[in-house]
Amino acid sequence: MLVVCRILIVVGLSSILLLEKVFGASVACLFLISVVTVDPRHYLRLTGPDYLFIATLSLYPLVVILRSLASDTFIVSELDNPSRFLLIIPVYLWMRVQGAQLPYVIVGAALACFLNAGVFGYEFLSGTTWTRIYGHENSVTFAQVAFLLTTLALIPAALVKEAVGNVRKMYCIGILALGLVSVLVSQTRTVVIISPLLLLAFVFFSDTYVFSRREKLLSAVVVSLVGYWVFMGGSFLRMSELLVETQELLINRSIPAYESSQVRIALWQVGWDIFQQNIWTGVGKGEFHSAAELIHRANPDVSNTVLGYRHAHNEFLNLGVELGISGMAAILVTMTMIPLLSCKGEFSSESRYLLVITVMSWWLFGTTDAVLENHKITLLIVFMLCIGFAEGLNTKFGRLDE
Repeated sequence: MLVVCRILIVVGLSSILLLEKVFGASVACLFLISVVTVDPRHYLRLTGPDYLFIATLSLYPLVVILRSLASDTFIVSELDNPSRFLLIIPVYLWMRVQGAQLPYVIVGAALACFLNAGVFGYEFLSGTTWTRIYGHENSVTFAQVAFLLTTLALIPAALVKEAVGNVRKMYCIGILALGLVSVLVSQTRTVVIISPLLLLAFVFFSDTYVFSRREKLLSAVVVSLVGYWVFMGGSFLRMSELLVETQELLINRSIPAYESSQVRIALWQVGWDIFQQNIWTGVGKGEFHSAAELIHRANPDVSNTVLGYRHAHNEFLNLGVELGISGMAAILVTMTMIPLLSCKGEFSSESRYLLVITVMSWWLFGTTDAVLENHKITLLIVFMLCIGFAEGLNTKFGRLDE
């Protein structure tokens, strides 16, 4: 059964950028296996950090459940994304018993980087239009998944304390280049933040390897050429549109109402108005559109472009709109508590790296999108948090079956 679980992990992660539902199905199978195979007696050996981690994961879904029960109309679908925080807990317990399976997670992530870049290269050279999403809810989700997979695949190159070899150097450079391709093909404005982070990661990892000056220069040239190839490709008109928007904002101090940057500004303004009017209870899950309509009717000056969106395109603002201040507080506690527990608990470098990089991406991508509104990235985030925390506790205390 352990072999089956490892195959599910590799297949689910390696296909997450190209196929729509394989990763979700893989985690669902892991959930069923963990429920059936984990001996309940192992639960008696859970440590204090285990209970704190599980309680922290449960905060957000608990707030959603309480808010839904208090509303006049209770819709089960409102619990779809929040339920992933609870359904992943049995998988976490399985990882505490069987191990976090980090080597197989890394293999799956590395394969995903290679496969996605390979498909992109084939379609680009053959003249096929690149869809840039491939089953993802939006391009920001695609970019965040690509970034997290790249950081996962870099673990053996960056954190394993062994002798430096040319193969590992080439692996590090190759993953960074392929990961940069995957992030850039999303054609989202978030790459302006994330792409430099990947390049900074290379500088950090190069110190681990003590790259020579010539090797650093060669690597920089390779990564820059890859970035230029992707940015300047004829099919990537979206990037030029974003540059035009930025120029209009800097020079003319305004952006046409139909441009996506201006739409986001309008969404944030409307979202802030809704939040101020419903600061304690929120308007309910999935009710942003209805609340925006009321704001638009009361104030016709508000752009009607906001009526075509189902959330505020900002993680914290959208949580405040839907759940009130308690929703924002629940996610803030989750984002800060888990990395703090790993640092306080003196986890291994791999564990802290996983937890911090996952939360960091959640913060960054959450500035222009409501991350928790997207099924796939929500599942990947909680999955990576479980891997990082289970790996840290297994290293420090041992597995629950030992």
